[in-house]
Parts: sequence; C-alpha cells; structure tokens
Amino acid sequence: MKRTAIYIAATVFLGSISITMPEPVYGASAAQERKQIANDRRNNRQQIKQDHLQTRSDNRQSSNENRRESRQDRNENRRENRQDRNENRRENHQDRNENRRENRQDRNENRRENRQDWRQDRRQDRRQFNRRHTVLHYSSHRVGVHVNVLPGVHVSLNLGGSRFYYSSGVYYRPAGNRFVVVTAPIGASIAVLPFGYVDFHLGPRRFYYVNRTYYVYEPTTTQYVVVEQPEGVDEEQLQQLSEAEPVADQASPIQELVVYPAEGQSDQQVEQDRYECHRWSADESGFNPVTSADDTGQPLYLRAMTACLQGRGYSVN
Repeated sequence: MKRTAIYIAATVFLGSISITMPEPVYGASAAQERKQIANDRRNNRQQIKQDHLQTRSDNRQSSNENRRESRQDRNENRRENRQDRNENRRENHQDRNENRRENRQDRNENRRENRQDWRQDRRQDRRQFNRRHTVLHYSSHRVGVHVNVLPGVHVSLNLGGSRFYYSSGVYYRPAGNRFVVVTAPIGASIAVLPFGYVDFHLGPRRFYYVNRTYYVYEPTTTQYVVVEQPEGVDEEQLQQLSEAEPVADQASPIQELVVYPAEGQSDQQVEQDRYECHRWSADESGFNPVTSADDTGQPLYLRAMTACLQGRGYSVN
C-alpha cells in the first residue's frame, strides 16, 4: 500500500510538469512512418532515376564517342584507301604512258629501219637502173654511129679549127647533113663528168675514166680535160669497173646521189641539171667533191644538191 501511494504521488507530481521531448523515430506514429517511407521511396526513386539518367548520359556519351571514333576510323580508312587507289592509278597511268612511249619508240624505230631499208633498196634499184641505162646509152652511141639530129642539150666545142659537139659523155662531128659519133678529142673540156665514171691515181695525178675516155681535172678552169690514155693502164679492167654495179660505200659524193627523172626529163636535161646543181651546191657549201681534200663540207653539199635537184622535178636518194 505504501509503494502504491508513493507511485501515485510521483505520477501526479510529474504530470504537473510539462516537458517537450522530440519524438523518437521509432516511436513515431504510423502515418509519420508511412510518410517517411514514402519520402524515402521517393528519394530512392529520384536517386535511381538520376543514376539511370546519369548512366544513360554516360552511355550516350560513350556511344557518341565510339561513333565519332568509328567515323574517324572509317574516314581515315577511306582516305587511306582513296590515296592508295589514286597512287595505284598514278602508277598504272605512268606505266601505261611508259609502255606507250616504249611502243611508240619501237614503232618509230621499226618505221625508220623499214624506211631506211626501203630507201636503200630503192637507191640500189635506181643505181642499177641508172647503170644499165648508162651502159645502153653508151652502147647505142658507139664510135662511127650516125645520127640525124643532135641531142636537145649539147655543148659546142671548137678544137684546132674543127667543130665538135658533146652530150652525155658522147662526142659528135658534123658529117654532111648528119652527125657521127667520134672518139673524144684530146684537149676537149667539159664542166661535169657524165654518170658512170671511175677514178684512179697514177702517181700524184688523179684520172677519171668513162666511155673509153680519160679526163683530168684542171683547177684553174674548173673543167675536166680529155687526155691520152696513161701508160700502164688496163683499159679493159677500167671498162669493166665502169660497167659494174656501183658499191654504195665506195661511191663518190656525186655518184652517191641517185637521181630519177620523175617528170620524164631526157638524158641531156638530166646531165645539164646535174651540172648546174653541182655548181650551185659547190658555191653554196664551199665544198667541191672533186677538188676538196677535207670532207667536212660534204653533208652540206649533198643537202644542197638534193634540194636543187628536187626543186627541178627529180626524185633524189
């Protein structure tokens, strides 16, 4: 009983005192606990949402970065591939051009060789034609043959009061109303040797032989003078050489030019044109194939001779 009374008195005394104490969390009401749980859930959801958004943002950034890197890699690969293709194209183009140049050079070289062979063959054919024509010309104008009319291009010679005529290596004398072929008179001079001559040396002198006639060159008059047959000369051998086919590398500069009358010029006209072109070419080049000891001017002489003859309607090789 005594303890009960003390407890009641203490309770009354304590109840009269107002003490404000914070509500403990665990001692809160059910509504507050639900509110707290709701707040926690909301905070958790927000946190989860923020984490999710951050994760998405990080993933998006990582994905964009990967895409940029992949795009850069693809672009770099494309540039490298493009550069490789361009380089291959340039190399292929250079190779094609080089092959074309080599093929063009080969074709040009073949054309030059074929042209040279063709010209050499044609030159040889024309030499043979000229040689045969010359032999036939001299054969048809043997000593003692009479002709009614002199060739259109001829030269009149007066030796010892006698009248002679010369044309294409053949000498004529009047015989009544006709003309007769005679041997070349000693001392007769001509400006240019006829085609088919051969030259040889006896001591210091140089002789020219054609159609059984011997000539020497006189520098003072620039003429070829008929002389007697030198002693010790085999005329039959010279005649065979004169009638033989010329060798290209042994021909003189004048004989090296193969002249073909493309417009049907006569033999006399051919000889006259050769003589006039010879004199003009010698004056222009300063080189005379008969008197010049130095051959340096020979190419210029041959070019001038070729141009002159071609300008007069001849085919020259």
